[in-house]
Amino acid sequence: YVYPQLMEFKVGVVSAASGEVQGQLVEKAEFVEPTKLVLTLRKDVKWDSRAPTNGRALTSEDVVFSWKKFAAKSVSRASLANTASPAAPIVDITAQDANTVVVKTAFPYGPLTLALAYTRWLQIMPKESDGGFDPRKDMRGAGPWMLTKHEPSVRFEFRKNPNYWKAGRPFMDGIDAPIVAEYAQRLAQFRAGKIYGGIVNQEDIIKVKKELPQLEVFQGEFGRATYKAYFGLRPNSPFRDQRVRQATSMLIDRDLVIETFNNTKEFKDAGWPVDARWNSMGIACGYDTYWLDPKGKDLGEGAKFFQYNVAEAKKLMDAAGIKGPIETNFVYISTSQYGTTFPRVGEAYKGMLDASGLFKLKAVNADYQTDYLPKYYFAKGDFDGIAWGATTTFPHPVQHLLDYYHSKGSRQKVAFQGAASSSEGQQASDALIDKAARSLDFKE
Repeated sequence: YVYPQLMEFKVGVVSAASGEVQGQLVEKAEFVEPTKLVLTLRKDVKWDSRAPTNGRALTSEDVVFSWKKFAAKSVSRASLANTASPAAPIVDITAQDANTVVVKTAFPYGPLTLALAYTRWLQIMPKESDGGFDPRKDMRGAGPWMLTKHEPSVRFEFRKNPNYWKAGRPFMDGIDAPIVAEYAQRLAQFRAGKIYGGIVNQEDIIKVKKELPQLEVFQGEFGRATYKAYFGLRPNSPFRDQRVRQATSMLIDRDLVIETFNNTKEFKDAGWPVDARWNSMGIACGYDTYWLDPKGKDLGEGAKFFQYNVAEAKKLMDAAGIKGPIETNFVYISTSQYGTTFPRVGEAYKGMLDASGLFKLKAVNADYQTDYLPKYYFAKGDFDGIAWGATTTFPHPVQHLLDYYHSKGSRQKVAFQGAASSSEGQQASDALIDKAARSLDFKE
């Protein structure tokens, strides 16, 4: 809304968006070397006309300031800043002159311009945000909207930026975003026409549509984030044997999970169109060009480990020498950081594993900040049992593979004490991911 970015994704209007990017604050982007991207900034971008930015022009100094802040403080810095992770591409962003910045990378990195367009990463802020105003309480940006009022726990009020560089935009005069914590109250406000959209839970959609036939309902796109189970890999862990991990996967009835938590049967019974997919290993089903359907032929032998098959799972456990149920922890958060559905799916997964007779699990609902993130999510396999978590989404699947599946990735789960990262398979996997990330040919 308020803080702009160097690049932006091209919007799909008549047809779907292609995934290509164009300049937002950038007038021209050019690779002068495979590891050197030169960006020429627009000269018609002005910061908020209110103090302390006073409508001054954007300069490369703002970009450098924003990069240094991101590289030092962002929770996502290990995905982009090489100083935070050797698998991350950007070494530094420096000013060549007042209107030109240079992005230096540690290696050729194909999705670089996409990374600079990704809204969860590098947002450009004015240098005045370091002391001139408190960015935790106020905003001074150069985007289409200005924050004109913020009442904590009540609402945000945004109004059109009259100095926005993109002529004729935005179309609306303003946006009010009420903060209503309780779902029933939000739903009541929506029914009354006080809130525009994005409110109704999946299980209430058909009922609310019947009550308010004037509503328009659209089928959502497939997501690019996934829920993911991962394993403790300490020396005595049974999950160091891939047959045990494969067996665990075969104990999950994916169609039942989809039907239960997405209400697909109710929609079908009501005559609504429903399309459902399974995520495949590594690539979420929303990455259309890259996703391989586990129900199809493209995954080869690996596809069978996505099928719900308790009998075959037991054979794998027997082959791995597992005697009796595996007694261990099943770790997930019960709070709402990943949404209200996430803990319920975690309960279902635990229930399915226990019901097979091959597991006897103890639920561990770890505190998100103090326990779950440092001791499980970022522990690289240094824990006991199975952990259940959500992945973040990325502007390109190669970045997802770098973060979650490369042995040096910031979110990878298997490098604890070389448990898997030193293996021949991991080295081959790393080499494939590196090859993909280092190609500047988008189609390749």
